[in-house]
Amino acid sequence: MSLFIVQLACIIVAEYRRPYKALTWLALSFLVPVVGLLAYFLIAKEYAGFRSAAGSGFERLERIREDIMKRSLERTDAHSGNESEWQRQAKLFRGMTGFPVTACNETTVFSKGDQAFEAMLDAIASARHHIHILFYIVRSDRLGNRFEQMLVRKAREGVKVRLIYDGVGSRHLDKSFLKRLRAGGVETGCFFPIRSALLGRRLNYRNHRKIVVVDGKTGFFGGLNIGEEYLGRSRRYGYWRDTHFAIAGDAVLWLQYTFLADWLRVMGGFPKRKAIFPISPA
Repeated sequence: MSLFIVQLACIIVAEYRRPYKALTWLALSFLVPVVGLLAYFLIAKEYAGFRSAAGSGFERLERIREDIMKRSLERTDAHSGNESEWQRQAKLFRGMTGFPVTACNETTVFSKGDQAFEAMLDAIASARHHIHILFYIVRSDRLGNRFEQMLVRKAREGVKVRLIYDGVGSRHLDKSFLKRLRAGGVETGCFFPIRSALLGRRLNYRNHRKIVVVDGKTGFFGGLNIGEEYLGRSRRYGYWRDTHFAIAGDAVLWLQYTFLADWLRVMGGFPKRKAIFPISPA
């Protein structure tokens, strides 16, 4: 009982600046004492300190954001003309999301995994400068091996290849898979590995993004991860239906920005090469 009171006192002291959070965790601890307190010490830590830890990298990230924002707004205004209603809605969306409405985009919708993955692999095969990939789940199955072989091939051709995978979502990924990628010249980063996430009380901070950016001009995003189950080949899950998108145009700049923000979090720095933000022709 004394230990329980001490633990509750620790929560109150730690969360005194966030009373709403303190009350939530105290209530959970009273309702399910063991589970509640264990959960608090595993996942309750705020995801703070990134700005100070990133240092000059964060400042550069902010400058990149400002530059893309300026370019996006200029292009959008040029194509919207004097349509005040369009500009009003674009300003509303920007205020709600923090991102501008972009112009000059082409979008392809994939409702089947095989079509989406083939399009991704074809785009990767055509890369000339860089390939950026971020997935919550990466598996070392047949589909994963196809991606691995293609990424290594492009890296050996001189294309800069960077991969981020989530520490929990990709916890079953074979170490040999990553070793082959790194040996082939692919840079890899893990978003909050399980061990450091547990020690840092950030197990709940996961990265569920699914992003592919090729040469800063072509992008993919949606609901598909890299795994055979997304092709409906899993006995456990059976038929799988998900939606994925391919985009070309100014919106790709924001996919690139999102990847770089996560690369900074995972690796602590930015790519050294320039020209990762080309602008598409009007």
